[in-house]
Amino acid sequence: MADGLPINFPLPPEAAVVSFDWEDFSSGEGLVDFNLYAVKDSAGTTYHIAKDTPYSAEIYISHSGAGPWTDTFYTAEFNSPRTVKGTATLNFMSSEWRNAGAFNTIYNIKFYHYDGSTSTQFGSTWVSQTLVAAAVPGLITAIVPKITLPEQDFKIGDQIKVEIITTHSAAGVSEWGIDPQNRDGNQVAPTGDPKQYTTFTASIPFRIDN
Repeated sequence: MADGLPINFPLPPEAAVVSFDWEDFSSGEGLVDFNLYAVKDSAGTTYHIAKDTPYSAEIYISHSGAGPWTDTFYTAEFNSPRTVKGTATLNFMSSEWRNAGAFNTIYNIKFYHYDGSTSTQFGSTWVSQTLVAAAVPGLITAIVPKITLPEQDFKIGDQIKVEIITTHSAAGVSEWGIDPQNRDGNQVAPTGDPKQYTTFTASIPFRIDN
């Protein structure tokens, strides 16, 4: 009878609800927006890819001469497995100039899987158009690389590494911003021209299993 029934019936827990952008979910691609920036400490300068927006220890990276130069940025070590797959979109603004005469600049960008000891490139190397500049103020231009990344698994502790390679045809100067707070650089000055920016963003696609 009723005396044998429990007074309280345990309620089943509610299922966790995770929200995704519908376009991302339907395509199976979840884009995560990152910023590139610099950190300085007693050991020197390191370059990072992260979702936070600090005041970068360097507003911009500048190279003078012929090059090439390679600047390397890392995400933090992943604390859960994940898979990269889809099209990454980067966005930065560069300034090129020379005291006398013209010169060319080309940027190359590469993505790597990094396990703490070994770097393995995945996806092809992105190559910019040839940027032709002369005397100051030279050429200031927005650069928007779109890079197709094949499926790449990352384990706990792995990182994404990105290389930006700058090459000049002759001795000149290149400057490109890495400041999430968009402060004025040497040539690129957002406060004077709202169309300019010193941020460097990267939208990286992670697979959503649907």
